[in-house]
Amino acid sequence: MDFVIPTGISDLGLGGLVALGLLLIGLGRLIPRSVHVDRISDLKEQIAEKNEQLGFLQAALEKRDEQIDQLISNGAVAATALEGIRREAARA
Repeated sequence: MDFVIPTGISDLGLGGLVALGLLLIGLGRLIPRSVHVDRISDLKEQIAEKNEQLGFLQAALEKRDEQIDQLISNGAVAATALEGIRREAARA
């Protein structure tokens, strides 16, 4: 596979290459490896924090669901009791 360099790029010279490098850095297309590694490690830390927060939120949702299930079962018992009281009152 041959790599073809366009004529305009090969005529840049040292000053043109420096200018191109600065342009790429300014546009965010060319960054030093240490900056890239730091950014990736920061992103991994953020992901770990978000996963930890997600775990806490999931635990809270499970607890809420359990409480709702308990309230529903208690509500059903209360409704049955009230229905029984209504029937007894209607009979008397």
